[in-house]
Amino acid sequence: MSVGNKLFYSIIMLSSLGAPGLEALTPEQAELQARQLYMRLTSVPPSPELLRLMKESVMKGRTDLAAFKAMENILFYSVTIRNMVSAWTNREQSPFVPLNDATALMVGLVYENYAFNEALYGDVLYSAHPAADYRGPVDLPNARTIPPLLTQVGQQLTYQWLATDTRVTFGSPPDGTTREDHFTSLDRATQEWPRLLHRGKQSDVYRQATGTTGGSALASTQTNIDSSNIAGILTTSTFARAGYQAGTNRRGIDMLMKNFLGRDMRAMHDTSLPDTWVGPDVDPAPGGDFRVYQNECRGCHAIMDGFRGAFAYFDFNQGGLTYNPENIPTRNEVSCADDPGPGVHKFFRGCNLAPYRRRTEDDSWTNMARTGVNRSLGWRDGPSSGRGARSFGLAIARAQAFSQTMAKHVFKQVCVRDPNEAETNSLSKVASSFETGFENYDTLSASGPYNMRALFAIVSTMCFGR
Repeated sequence: MSVGNKLFYSIIMLSSLGAPGLEALTPEQAELQARQLYMRLTSVPPSPELLRLMKESVMKGRTDLAAFKAMENILFYSVTIRNMVSAWTNREQSPFVPLNDATALMVGLVYENYAFNEALYGDVLYSAHPAADYRGPVDLPNARTIPPLLTQVGQQLTYQWLATDTRVTFGSPPDGTTREDHFTSLDRATQEWPRLLHRGKQSDVYRQATGTTGGSALASTQTNIDSSNIAGILTTSTFARAGYQAGTNRRGIDMLMKNFLGRDMRAMHDTSLPDTWVGPDVDPAPGGDFRVYQNECRGCHAIMDGFRGAFAYFDFNQGGLTYNPENIPTRNEVSCADDPGPGVHKFFRGCNLAPYRRRTEDDSWTNMARTGVNRSLGWRDGPSSGRGARSFGLAIARAQAFSQTMAKHVFKQVCVRDPNEAETNSLSKVASSFETGFENYDTLSASGPYNMRALFAIVSTMCFGR
């Protein structure tokens, strides 16, 4: 019996028999819990017939099957999953943001039962089917109003998206106009928009956006982006706007650690690490006191600056995501004897503070957190160093802390509270099985590794059915 199945049976037995000292649920209690579970997962009350079926499952000790019943409602994807993952796409961690490429990507992975950790490394992008190709059970009177993902603007082919309430595109549209965005239009067309999602490749879309006569929206005219440069949501326009804009890519690293590994950079602080990768823009003696750097600054920058090179070729400027592997100047092109000023590449701003330190001149990165206090994140077989966004995303996606953090996110979504100590220990076991999958859910198309529906079903038994 696999580890996943052993955990499955232990959870189901605990749910059906109850914890020591607890009585079995009465029919009234089972009905109330079934109703609450349905509303937690969909935000609406169940129909009488569905409530009856869920109540029967709860009474039989199969709260997980009751949860799967609830997840048949499209609102599980268009509301519950959307709100949970949208908070990971912006600095404010707000779930109430317009539908965007990063959110659609994560919802699409859940809806189509793909491994959820692909959100950090896959060459994938979800957008709406063209209206003429749409096949599904939903009546879409507004489907034909959804603009295509790629739109001709003057002589430039652009990939449109909506940041907050400002309509922008990749690159600067030659005619200076603003238009209704693909994802916002999809959201407005129907509440059942996940049914319209179509899986494609980011690299295909980005190559089309760069191969134009009017200029290059995403890359230099000499370079085509390919799958090795793509890393799921980390290379979407939405994440770039939040993490790479007007900074030095450190903000994006902090967002990633906090939302997907459960620790922000302050929590990862470790002054025992060498400062080999700390950037030249970090003051070695803030306020003239080198102890501030040694005891504070280096503890975060040793890790963060080792990571940030993975996105060195990505930026967000002129209202859109850009990718250019040829725009980082060399030591001969930029001197750090004096402050180069605001017009230079962002990795060279303020480099006169410590010009002797390592400069970022390509997209190489290293994981300094594999040693010291952050070994507990469980880096396993993920790469310890590499080139580009995809290899870095793989390192995060394969970490033990990724699956544990996803389990905690789901627990909070379903149970509307943080887990206690005993529940945290149980969630660690659930997270391990989340990585390998649950064979028992094969008939429900939820048995594969990193299946988010299975994770919701199992976590539901920890809050309901007892």
